[in-house]
Amino acid sequence: MSNSVRRPPLRGVILRGKHVVGGVDLPNPSECFIEHFNQEYEAAGLRVIRADVFQEHEATSSPQPPVARPGSATASTQSF
Repeated sequence: MSNSVRRPPLRGVILRGKHVVGGVDLPNPSECFIEHFNQEYEAAGLRVIRADVFQEHEATSSPQPPVARPGSATASTQSF
């Protein structure tokens, strides 16, 4: 039996730094939700932007070298 429920497209992109870590279906209008989310999760390094803004940015930005993730072979070690 197939499920006939269709989910709406995710209209928001959740970022940690420059990395996409999730998506969210934004309410309309979305400005208040985005502002509240970004204030609440700033300490965790998360922010949300509209998907159309993210796609425009990706299309117009020059290719960036990959960012090394902690634990990867290319990540540099720092002592504190």
